[in-house]
Amino acid sequence: MADIADVKVGQEIPTLTKFVGLTEMVAYAAATWDFHRYHYDAEFAKSLGMPGPIVDGQMFGAYLAQMLLLWGGPNAFIKKMSIRYKSLVQAGEEVVCWGRIEEVDPDARTVTIEMGVRGADGRDVLAPGSAVVELG
Repeated sequence: MADIADVKVGQEIPTLTKFVGLTEMVAYAAATWDFHRYHYDAEFAKSLGMPGPIVDGQMFGAYLAQMLLLWGGPNAFIKKMSIRYKSLVQAGEEVVCWGRIEEVDPDARTVTIEMGVRGADGRDVLAPGSAVVELG
């Protein structure tokens, strides 16, 4: 659990590594009622020129939120979050969520975090973003 008194600009928060298998993608689709076929149907995805099922970009937002809340603790609150999707990720890949403190406001008990998702294989940032987290 992060304490505002201990948070410093430039500090990195613990990464979160996730394997995104087809099972996880179908479970996410069921939870969000987002059943676009190119997220689970390999033949349909290939008919659109994709190499196979692609990860729903919103999953990256869920993973980043999970990373932030694991770091911030049970009383942390994500006040603002934005991400941009730059590249496709296929079923069966592993991704790493990362974050770095950019600004600390001790009076408001908030931190601004630059964050993103990159391929576990070292590929560049797939989903860059930022968040403002209030620490409890």
